Amino acid sequence: MLNIYLLIAVVAGALAFSVVRATKCPLAALPGPWYSRFTRLVLKYHILAGREMYYLHAVHQRYGPVVRISPTEAAVANLVAFAQIGRIVGGAFLKGPWYNSVNPGIFAMPDPPRHGERRRLFARASSKTALRANWEREVRRTVEKTVGRIQAEAQNGGGADVLKWWTLMATDVIAHLSFGESFDMVGLGRKTAYVKAIQSSLMSSGLRRKLPWLHAVARHIPVQAVQEVVHCDKIIAENAVKAVRNLRQSGGAQNLFSQMVAAYFDGTRFTQPLSPKQKLAFSPFGMELRVCLGIHLARMELRLATALFFRECRGARLGLGLDTTDAVMEMEHHFLIAPKGHFCNVVLLSP
Repeated sequence: MLNIYLLIAVVAGALAFSVVRATKCPLAALPGPWYSRFTRLVLKYHILAGREMYYLHAVHQRYGPVVRISPTEAAVANLVAFAQIGRIVGGAFLKGPWYNSVNPGIFAMPDPPRHGERRRLFARASSKTALRANWEREVRRTVEKTVGRIQAEAQNGGGADVLKWWTLMATDVIAHLSFGESFDMVGLGRKTAYVKAIQSSLMSSGLRRKLPWLHAVARHIPVQAVQEVVHCDKIIAENAVKAVRNLRQSGGAQNLFSQMVAAYFDGTRFTQPLSPKQKLAFSPFGMELRVCLGIHLARMELRLATALFFRECRGARLGLGLDTTDAVMEMEHHFLIAPKGHFCNVVLLSP
């Protein structure tokens, strides 16, 4: 009987806590779905399904720019608030507890002074000037090789999956800059074990955050695919050691780490000047001191890849006959955003 009373007491306590948190916490006055006051399960479902951004958009459409989405979380869709929240210098909003579950690194650092110190180590090597002087030739060589592979594959009549080729290209570039040598995945036409480990790491981090108990159980499931996800950090660490080894062997000039230590589409809309609101809303690389360190490298790749692709692959069109439809191009959000079909086929039409 004692166990039954204890169980009843625990359940009653949990219910009382949920009611108090739903009605008395600082988020209580915010609008939102009724269930968001008591549970995070609905939000978690959409996160795991890769549809969090669609769910949040629908909630904002119904309830307004500031909504409660769980007992302890609010979502904000307001440009002024976005700027205030993103401000790291003099701002009152720091990275939340979720970042404690992410692999350590500059991205996850919640403390502004420590983040600033670490960022300064990378700033010179990742600047636009340094990248153009030291790496543009290598980036261009990889881009030219990628465009050649796309062109050859598309000319064979079966179409080319540009999502695959751009992914391999971007990974080859960052691998060369980070480890002092390219993985040559563009040459191989497939991903290496390291890249698969990186992708598994993103899945593993999400699992640790959303379902920590399942992540713990998964470590003991003797299935290779599951073990590759939960133990992917080992492969990543081995490649980090490789980067240091290449740095020592090269005398300090072969990768970014050495330089760090040393020191229906309407295209015309892009020709119009951006308004202040548009500039603020367009933040694909973050903002202020939290802006992505790879912004200049990414833009270099984008400029070269776009120019060379449309110069060499004239007549390129979406391969609609190859299942590249609106449905498969709908975005899926699992930390990174990618087409739901995980491909984007193009074909080359005769001029």
